[in-house]
Amino acid sequence: YPSPSKGILNIDMINSVEMNSIEVYNVTGQLVAKFENQLQTKNVFDLSNQSNGLYFIRMNTAKGVFSKSFVINK
Repeated sequence: YPSPSKGILNIDMINSVEMNSIEVYNVTGQLVAKFENQLQTKNVFDLSNQSNGLYFIRMNTAKGVFSKSFVINK
């Protein structure tokens, strides 16, 4: 959250799910960011260097892979 975002993305994991990595892809499927170290239950990521548009986030956890879309609109 939020979506749309100005580039600052908050990701809160519930039930203490262990996250291994978070990947962010643009609408064409290009990997634009990857976060692997020191992931917490609550995370804040700065994606303000990305262009306006639709993005997909892929969260790789100990319980599986979860995907979500969000919009950057500055």
